[in-house]
Amino acid sequence: FSTVASINSSRNNPPIGYNRSRVNDHPRIDVAQTGRYKGRIYVTYYSSVTPVGNPSPNVQVLIDIQTYLAHSDDGGATWSTPVAIGGPLPAHTATLGATKRWWPDVSIRPGGEVHVVYYEERATQLTANPTDTECIRLKDPSGSRVGPYSSLGDTWWTFSKDGGASFSMPLKLSSGTSFWCTPSGNPISNIRPNMGDYIDAEAGPGLKVHALWADGRDAGPYPPF
Repeated sequence: FSTVASINSSRNNPPIGYNRSRVNDHPRIDVAQTGRYKGRIYVTYYSSVTPVGNPSPNVQVLIDIQTYLAHSDDGGATWSTPVAIGGPLPAHTATLGATKRWWPDVSIRPGGEVHVVYYEERATQLTANPTDTECIRLKDPSGSRVGPYSSLGDTWWTFSKDGGASFSMPLKLSSGTSFWCTPSGNPISNIRPNMGDYIDAEAGPGLKVHALWADGRDAGPYPPF
């Protein structure tokens, strides 16, 4: 076997809107079947920006997560330097506590274009009070995660025409932002499918890219966007 990349596991750093206390470090893989980079193996994955440790599962963990792509031209014996997907992570501000990009799905179009679809959550304070409870999220199998940040989630797409060396400016696919928390005072929600549990994309011939993802915009209630 060979090592694609070393990561800071995000297992104990789930998106704050996720309804479990842990999330799996799921990489995705695809291979170019035609084109200039025929035979190139592509792997997408994500990594927390700092080691996470073992925080309490009942608190919001505000550590950023970034997505990456690496490739191999020798059957997986060696791998390229990973390229960050989605551009630089935004700086933390008084209202933005963390940005988490995770579960990037890679798909290769006939001819070799590389397409990646991924989730992004921005942990954001929506109220004027920085210490009030904005999110009460049930967790499986029991308990809840409570904190002052709301979970705002969207799905993004980007592509590369140079074999994964560089990527286009990301385009937001979701036409409505998902609010994956239940504000204090409303019935606690255990939204299913779990936030981001399912994502897939297939880049077809021509200009078609088909993407599927979990979306919570109709689960309500909504913050004042």
